[in-house]
Amino acid sequence: MENKMISVVSFKGGVGKTAIALNLAKAAGDYDIKALLWEIDRNPGSLSSILDLDPSINVISAIMNPEGLTYYTHRIKGEKFDVLLGPPDSIIGEEIEEIEKIRGVIDTVKKIYKLMIMDLGPYIDKLLIQIMNESDLILLIVEPEVSSIAKARANIDLITEKTEYDLSNKMWAVINKTTKSDNISFNQISDALRIPVCTKISYDKKYRSKINRIESSVPETKISKGCEKILKRIYPDAKKPEKGKRFLFFKKGNKK
Repeated sequence: MENKMISVVSFKGGVGKTAIALNLAKAAGDYDIKALLWEIDRNPGSLSSILDLDPSINVISAIMNPEGLTYYTHRIKGEKFDVLLGPPDSIIGEEIEEIEKIRGVIDTVKKIYKLMIMDLGPYIDKLLIQIMNESDLILLIVEPEVSSIAKARANIDLITEKTEYDLSNKMWAVINKTTKSDNISFNQISDALRIPVCTKISYDKKYRSKINRIESSVPETKISKGCEKILKRIYPDAKKPEKGKRFLFFKKGNKK
C-alpha cells in the first residue's frame, strides 16, 4: 500500500470541505491506514473547536522541531488518526507563505504516516498551490449548484494561467450536499469542471447537530459513508480489520 498525500480543497466556503477531510481520516483509521489530518490554513481553522483540541499545540512548534512531530499532533479519542492543527492566529499564519517553510514537517510525516490528508483553506495562495502540486491526489469539493461549479472551474483555470502547474490531471471532484431535487447531473458537473467525479455525498441535515455533540469519536453520518467510498477508490485493496484484531499505532505514554 503506497504512501499518499491528498489535498482536500474548495474555492468556496461552506461546501463541507473540512467535514470531508475529517471523515476521510476517520475512514482511513477504520481500515488501519495510519493517517494524519493536517490543517493548512493561514487563519485559525475549525478542527480545534470541532474536536475539542488545544490550539496551542500546532504546526508552528512542529516547524521548529520536525523530528518531534509526535509531540505536536493530537490523538483523537475513540479514533485511529492524528491531527496537526494549523497556526493559532492569522498573523503567524501569514509567515508560512511557501512550502519550504514546512518541508521538514512534510518529510517527517511521510516517514510516520501512510496517508497525509491536507485540509486546505478556501482560497488561493502560493503555499496552497505548491501543496496541491506535490499531492498525489486533489479532492475538489463542490456543491451541485452553478455558482459553486463555476467558481471551482474559474480558479482551476486561474492557477493554470498564472503558474506553471496544471493540476487538473490529479483532481477528482466530490459532489457534496446532493438532494433528490438537484437539477444538474453528474455528467454535466464533470463536463463543466473538466475533471472526473469521484463520488456524491447526500446532504445530511443532521450532521451539524451530530458533530456538535461529539464526545468520544467522529459520528457515523452520510458523510462518513461517502468518505469510505472515496478511501476505497484511493486504496482499492484496503480491508477493514476483523473485530478483536485491530492493532495500535501509537507508543504507550505519548500523552496528548
